[in-house]
Amino acid sequence: MPVDTQGDIDRIGAAPGESSRSDFAGPELLRRELGFCLLVLWVFLGAAGFSRETDFVTDVWQTEAGLPHNAVTAVVQTQDGYLWVGTSNGLARFDGVRFSTFRAVDHPGLVSNRILCLYEDREGILWIGTADGGLVRYEKGRFTSFSTREGLSSDTILCVGKGREGELWVGTDSGLNRLREGQREGFFQSEALPDEPVYAVCRPERSPMLFATRKGLYQLRQERVVPFEAPGFEAMRGAVFHCLYEDEERRLWAGGQPGLFRLESSGAASIVPSSKIGGAAIRALKRATDGRIWFV
Repeated sequence: MPVDTQGDIDRIGAAPGESSRSDFAGPELLRRELGFCLLVLWVFLGAAGFSRETDFVTDVWQTEAGLPHNAVTAVVQTQDGYLWVGTSNGLARFDGVRFSTFRAVDHPGLVSNRILCLYEDREGILWIGTADGGLVRYEKGRFTSFSTREGLSSDTILCVGKGREGELWVGTDSGLNRLREGQREGFFQSEALPDEPVYAVCRPERSPMLFATRKGLYQLRQERVVPFEAPGFEAMRGAVFHCLYEDEERRLWAGGQPGLFRLESSGAASIVPSSKIGGAAIRALKRATDGRIWFV
């Protein structure tokens, strides 16, 4: 479903993966049976070239083409050009022609085949969040795992992101964790969100680190994780948020159960309630090259 940057809404049928779920009830509820077709369209929307909104050019890859499973849960294109795809039964890397599959049985450091999220940092390290095996780092062809043994609050990883000082933030189904750059004593759990699922992490260019949770948006202020505050945000405080995105104009977008929230770089805020977009929770956000914000 696209929303242009002026706030107008267009709907093309029903958005795949729409759901009214408002609570976290385990990794199975995070599985989106979207198929790889939707995710490739989402990432490469601007490259397809179309004259009308309905003229999409897509390719479909499923298990017959080498994908380890048709339930795709995460996708990211890394700096070296590869497309990494997380599924419910393994990790895959696509070079534009074929898939290479990575599973725990062949790569002990991967630990789990149930992938929930993927994130590449500025150093080119790929971070892999799993449903039951903790966090995995992929660097120079090697997988290294981190779990509750290293201080993580849970081995179910929902999101990963890095802060301005290079610290790694990890959202789990049971709390927010931070690993400072160069720190070797393990992960530290934030006291602000004990036992709470953290669905998304975002580092805006000109504002503090943000976190999307079941209890609303939170931000990092003077080394403390506190509730997010902004003019016009009062009506959405404490609501369930699932995704965060900052566009090229430094506008912050937050999607969740109450709808879509946008904060301009000037500080002006606007809200698109869920009642205007089919009444469903927003699970993911991405901006296309034509300036529209797509969400599911």
